[in-house]
Amino acid sequence: MSVGREYGHFGGTPRPRGSQNAVIGTVEYLALHEDSVARLVNTARAEAGLPPLRQDDRLRAAARAHSKDMAVRDFCAHVTPDGVTPLDRMLAAGCPTPGGENVATGQENAHVVMQAWMDSPGHRANVLSPFFAIIGVGAYFGRGGPCWTQNFGY
Repeated sequence: MSVGREYGHFGGTPRPRGSQNAVIGTVEYLALHEDSVARLVNTARAEAGLPPLRQDDRLRAAARAHSKDMAVRDFCAHVTPDGVTPLDRMLAAGCPTPGGENVATGQENAHVVMQAWMDSPGHRANVLSPFFAIIGVGAYFGRGGPCWTQNFGY
């Protein structure tokens, strides 16, 4: 499911732990934001009585690349303009058990994008699916961003 630019930017929300020490644009900076989303996903799952998802570096790599691609090519969709699907991306990244994807653009941080996803029935269903076991979150904050992708697997 995708969340488009209609959600816009919202201010005054918390930054990820440690972000004041991370240099903007570095892998460490991206990981802080991505890990914040993964923690928020697992908090929502715990509140729903579901087990946590394990972070998967293969899914993170696919998610991060898709977020950057959406920003650079100015689109927000699961299928790229040249027809590459979430399944294609997750398999190419080495994940043998891809499951689902959430995408969004325009939300300035983890808390805002998670609220947008949880307010959307389709996105919420992915976050709270009892069938998923792993997650990879990717963010991009450069030109055209912020863009976000959550990849889920079995």
